[in-house]
Amino acid sequence: MKNGQLEKQTMSTTRPLIVGGCSFSYSDLRIYKEHGIFAWPRIVAEELDMELIELSQPGASNPYIENVLTDAILEYKDKNPVVIAYWSVPNRINCFDFYPDKCDENTKIFNPWGNEPEYLPYYCVVNSLRCIWRTKTFAKQHGIEFYHDLSGCWAVPYNLTYANSTSSTRKESWLAIRSKIRKNWYFRNLEFSMKLIEEGAIFSEIPDDGHPDQAAHEKIAEEFIHKYNHD
Repeated sequence: MKNGQLEKQTMSTTRPLIVGGCSFSYSDLRIYKEHGIFAWPRIVAEELDMELIELSQPGASNPYIENVLTDAILEYKDKNPVVIAYWSVPNRINCFDFYPDKCDENTKIFNPWGNEPEYLPYYCVVNSLRCIWRTKTFAKQHGIEFYHDLSGCWAVPYNLTYANSTSSTRKESWLAIRSKIRKNWYFRNLEFSMKLIEEGAIFSEIPDDGHPDQAAHEKIAEEFIHKYNHD
């Protein structure tokens, strides 16, 4: 996004493909260029012969993704767009929510939780699930074709710290957190499994980096193309 305007990357003159996400969906990420990786949004746009409108930003939070996709749906709703959201890690709060024109991929993420009380992982997840449900519902209300999934960086904050702790109190807290998530209205009204909520998508990674490699990007693209073709 530049100067308050939606940035376009034209790949065809046909149906718009609007993509929102974090670095897992950001085609121009430096590490992808260094490894010659053709990112999944471009693969999908090329395969489906659509015009790619890429709104992803490295380090983006789920509220940010919701905001840019909401704006894009309103702007492009009369052009029959396809919208894809690839949701980010739940505990992100960063400058993209407030100053998108002043951030770049090297901007450090602001994590306000620190050594958070034990209930905060639950609220991080619910906050993101709320964003996800609202975005999906908003697209549906406007008759927009919408697809989404949880990215490889999604995970319940500090779930391994809780689950693998030698402290019985921490293990009990983790079980309580999982139980609360299962009972939450947004979780019960979205299609994600508890396993996916806990771990996020698992794909092959760029060595010593953590971002998806070329095989992973092709797999992600394949899954979204499959959803599009079988909707």
